[in-house]
Amino acid sequence: MRLLTQGYSGLLVFSALAYSFWFNLLGLAGALALLIVLGARSTIIWLRTRRSAALTSFKPRRWLLIGVYLAFAFISVLWSSWPATTLATAVIQAGFVLQALFLVRIRRGYELASIVEVAAVLVLLLSVAMEIAVAAAGAPLLPNFLAANDVSDPHIYWVRGNLFEGGRIQGIVGNANLLAAVCVIVMILAALNVSRSRTAVVLRLLTCTMALWLLLRAGSAAMLLALIAMALVAVLTTLWSRTTTRKSRAVFIACSSAAVAILVAGAVAARGFVFEALGRSDSLTGRVGIWEKVLDRANSSPIAGNGYASPWNPWDSAFSDWITDHGLTVFHAHNMWIDIYMQLGGVGVMLLVSLVAAGVVHAWRRGTQRGVGRERLIPLMLVVLLLVQGLTESAPLMYWGLAALAILSAGASAPSRVRTGGRRE
Repeated sequence: MRLLTQGYSGLLVFSALAYSFWFNLLGLAGALALLIVLGARSTIIWLRTRRSAALTSFKPRRWLLIGVYLAFAFISVLWSSWPATTLATAVIQAGFVLQALFLVRIRRGYELASIVEVAAVLVLLLSVAMEIAVAAAGAPLLPNFLAANDVSDPHIYWVRGNLFEGGRIQGIVGNANLLAAVCVIVMILAALNVSRSRTAVVLRLLTCTMALWLLLRAGSAAMLLALIAMALVAVLTTLWSRTTTRKSRAVFIACSSAAVAILVAGAVAARGFVFEALGRSDSLTGRVGIWEKVLDRANSSPIAGNGYASPWNPWDSAFSDWITDHGLTVFHAHNMWIDIYMQLGGVGVMLLVSLVAAGVVHAWRRGTQRGVGRERLIPLMLVVLLLVQGLTESAPLMYWGLAALAILSAGASAPSRVRTGGRRE
């Protein structure tokens, strides 16, 4: 039974990382049905868990911040400019957070990290297989396997089939930026996993190589910057953990702050060269124009926002054809801070700041612990990933991004096994 529980946990993580895969495979109705089924199954397992185990493992105060955030999202339906979208998206994101809580409830941290690693590697392996199959077929693939004969815009394709011809690839998730984020997750977990057996090392070297290749083919500049930021943070964290006196820490803070300031100033001064090297324009692939329009709407209700909507509903008249890219309605603001400001106003921004700050504090404390293996850096690396991703995407506000942020902000841990019906699984 324990193996079945592990498999179910893997399915939950896979479904979170590759949520758009289920949408492209099953359609909207099928994806929602799967979400409901998984939610019901997790609820049944939770309710069958022994009361004593639940009371000792579940500590509500750890989840207070994410609870307040979601509560405010639900409450915003009262003044929302798009109440149906507010209610629907709040329910969906709450479902993802509850599944994250469920996983933390039944798995220890190191077990959950291993499950996430396996699920993420599976996403990459299936992505390679699908890219090869579509490229060999010689025709792009549309969502729900619709015929692509009369569709020439590659932005509509699920898989473009250009694996052998060059260009960005999207994998089973159907989005190059999401695929790149999963690649970075694989690289983080493979590099920092506690297992040190020779077989495991070889396998992780291979998965890291595959992830790096897919990351380069996905062509996500933000994720390449995330890798650089994570390397810098890892070095700083390691150095900090070796300082023991107040004087040495004061010197470290001064030197590291100066170094970071110089790097940021240099990047800003040479932004033209940086954009050119990353293959991006000064408008960040049209994002600047999107931010301007979103801020215009956000400023109309700066305190409580216009109503929760993560993601934006393209079928809602408030978003349909409001902001388009290549003829397609944009689903989010491509910046989590601007997006939440438009949705929940300054109150929402402060709630998000609280979540991120809590995540940073918990991750930093764990990352600077002495006498602990390198896996202690995993939470901190994930925080850096979400923060960098949030500069050009709104992904940290939804689906696996919000679930990860909830876990990190709670600094949560969990028992290694779940008791179901009085027996260990």
